[in-house]
Amino acid sequence: MVNRSITRTIILFLFSISLVFSSCGEEGIMVEEKESTIVGSWSGVISQEGYEDFTLNVDITEPIINTVIAKGDYDGNCTFSWTYTMDDMSALIIEEKILSGFDYCIDGTIALTILSESSLQYKWTGSDFDDNFATGTLIRN
Repeated sequence: MVNRSITRTIILFLFSISLVFSSCGEEGIMVEEKESTIVGSWSGVISQEGYEDFTLNVDITEPIINTVIAKGDYDGNCTFSWTYTMDDMSALIIEEKILSGFDYCIDGTIALTILSESSLQYKWTGSDFDDNFATGTLIRN
């Protein structure tokens, strides 16, 4: 009886340890996949209520938190930089800073969600109003 109880305890202990290590490994893989998946040149058509659709072009580098990871433009009229601020597990959260352009070009916050190795979901919220938003899908060039 005692040997069976000790054996059962050891098996449960080893199983618990294996669960801890396997979950840590999976998290590391997801971070690496996200970094390699997002790096590159992207473009897409963006829709925003009250405006004609416009094109976004962006070159994204390695996503390091609190650093500029991208530069690009909207229709060649508004240039911007993107600073990666956080990862909310489903999307990368990015602060957009307009570098040049017209009055209608404003800073905002972007949530980028990886759909596949060749597409990203783009959701922008303007810094002026919470209901000022734009959406689209970016495709790897």
